Amino acid sequence: MTREEALIDFEEAVKELLQKYEEGFHEDVRKNQSLFKDTVIDHLKSICEKVCHFQKAHEAYKVKYFQFSILRTSIVNKTYTIYLNTYNQSWYLDDDTQYIEIDLSFLFKSLEELQRKLYEKSKPYIGKINKSDIEKIILRQAIEYNQYIAHIARLMLQNIDEEDWFEKVQKPDVYCIRWGAYQDQSELIFQMDTNKKTTNDFLEVLKLTNDEANKDALVYTVFKDSEILDTLCIEKNMMFANFKGSTINDCSFKQSMLLGANFKNTILKNVNFYKSNLRGATFVGATFKDISFENAQLEGAMFLREDVPFLHLSPSQLQDIYIEGEW
Repeated sequence: MTREEALIDFEEAVKELLQKYEEGFHEDVRKNQSLFKDTVIDHLKSICEKVCHFQKAHEAYKVKYFQFSILRTSIVNKTYTIYLNTYNQSWYLDDDTQYIEIDLSFLFKSLEELQRKLYEKSKPYIGKINKSDIEKIILRQAIEYNQYIAHIARLMLQNIDEEDWFEKVQKPDVYCIRWGAYQDQSELIFQMDTNKKTTNDFLEVLKLTNDEANKDALVYTVFKDSEILDTLCIEKNMMFANFKGSTINDCSFKQSMLLGANFKNTILKNVNFYKSNLRGATFVGATFKDISFENAQLEGAMFLREDVPFLHLSPSQLQDIYIEGEW
């Protein structure tokens, strides 16, 4: 067996082991969710304090990007350090970036045990699988684990813009929070656009989605404190769209992807969510009148207890939803 053949065979041989540890990692994150949230929020507060202090002497400086990044070297060193940086519009070219380190090693402990097991499984290959090969697998797994953490952080930070200490930071009208690897690929986990919009603004973006190249133009769109009236938005991808505090009347979102969408404090009148994917969506504080959730996917969607009896949800939907303050 050549070294290349050994690598292919080894990857196949450890596939189930990697899957088992990945599932275990997901469970560990769920068990430690409160600690994870407290850790992230505490460090966000700290970086905001640093930025506010800096902005007192540099009034024109505004933060456009809050960036959480795992350091690849920290994966190799088993310290699992996250950098939280703030940047202006220049992003990585910002000479005045502020940063703080976050220790998330309590979430990644299982990787060390996985690494030991991979070493054991590599022994029959008699030197064809070396330490570097296993470190590459661990690095790959850690990056995948970090992507799952980003998903959890996305849900935790849905309403971070409402925190007084976060509002104090001077920001442009459009800003965001990203999570990924240091100066490498990252994904959007929060976006805010403080400009109020109208139905026409929504329709302009909606038109873009008819073009294949822009079919996801509504993903992460922000229509906070806006008004959307008499609109058909059918079979569209609107994951993580933000309608917080808006008024939505006479609209249909039939069969649309609204995963993680934010309808907090939104007025919803004659709105159809038939067969829409609303997993993880937030409806806390929303006003409902003539709303249809028929056959909608509502796993993890958040409601206030007093609203639920009037939503005509099916028995299975009632089992899937979360009640604010009770999960």
